[in-house]
Amino acid sequence: MATSTISPTYGLLCFAKGGGSAPNPVNGLPTTLPEIHLNIWEREPDKKSPKAEGSSLDIGLMIDVHDQTQSIELIFPTKILLADIEDLSVAVSAPSAVPIIFNESWAVNSFGTHSTDSVVHDPRNSSMAFAIVSTSGSLKEDAHLGHDALSINVPALIAKGQAVAASLGQTIGRVYVRFRVLNISRQFYCVGTANHNESWWMPLWQRTEDIDFRLNVRRGAPVGLENKIGRFVEFSKVHLFLMRSRDKDIVFQDKLFNASRSLEDETFWAQYSLIGLQNTSLETSRKRVQNSLGYHWKSKAGTVPITEFATLARFKIVEFGIGKFLLVALLLGATGNALWDGAKEVWGHFKSATVHSSTDAGSAHAADVAKATLGSVNQISSKKEMK
Repeated sequence: MATSTISPTYGLLCFAKGGGSAPNPVNGLPTTLPEIHLNIWEREPDKKSPKAEGSSLDIGLMIDVHDQTQSIELIFPTKILLADIEDLSVAVSAPSAVPIIFNESWAVNSFGTHSTDSVVHDPRNSSMAFAIVSTSGSLKEDAHLGHDALSINVPALIAKGQAVAASLGQTIGRVYVRFRVLNISRQFYCVGTANHNESWWMPLWQRTEDIDFRLNVRRGAPVGLENKIGRFVEFSKVHLFLMRSRDKDIVFQDKLFNASRSLEDETFWAQYSLIGLQNTSLETSRKRVQNSLGYHWKSKAGTVPITEFATLARFKIVEFGIGKFLLVALLLGATGNALWDGAKEVWGHFKSATVHSSTDAGSAHAADVAKATLGSVNQISSKKEMK
């Protein structure tokens, strides 16, 4: 739910303010549209550790240096403070990190005058060089029609990237930024998070969760917001990675789903995913990485740019509560024993009563036989006397 009570927002909305995509002054070709890379690091609430951090969202933007946009405005369902933002430029620009994060054989030429800024190039295509720059001083909190926004100063990022490239005698075509939004609610991208079965007597149950991530989906977007800010951002590529526990089985995925895999470089990802977290140890982070799978959705523009991006996947979760199981087992065992003991006692009383009844009946029958026999003897004796 958005911070405004007028009209809610769903998913992530990206608007561009001012400027636009002007032709490249060097070759006259249209400016390359931005790329957006989204990584969700899922962390479910831990009842044993109330201070444990929640899920986080990494946002990476690749922007053409000739882009004339003045700012990119990000609208989230809830208010995002600058205190919730952690810059990731140092982590992604390390020489060992670039091929892991971008999954490409790119290399870092060298670091610029600032330790957070660097130039990355593709050895096979020098025109693909780009600068990784810090978001420091380029983000601010804003609001539009009552909706809180995170505003990104695009000219400041481009100027920073070009300054780094000039100091190194390099030529770049793009700049890249990546930052982390901490403590994102799972309801931002997941439906069914509240459908936990709390019946104490059920040791085993199954539920489903739907991953329903939306980027710039017009349906449901607040009326008038686009006109107020400027326009929806159009993208050339969209990547979404979701890292979640292996015990959740994907049973349905849409056409944008690409693949799932484990995170091979466990030490790197354990350290990377810790950035900005205060109450999680490296060992805990490593175990989480080992017990997680990465799910990847992607979309690439063809002749038409990407105007909106939406994913849908269903996961099945089987939950097993050993404590509840033992409690139920003990109760059933105690109840069964009590019933058995009661049944044995009832059977014992019934059997005893049957035996006594049979004994009494036998005694009465014997007495009757004795009487009959004595009567017969007396009759015979009387007859003999008469003779």
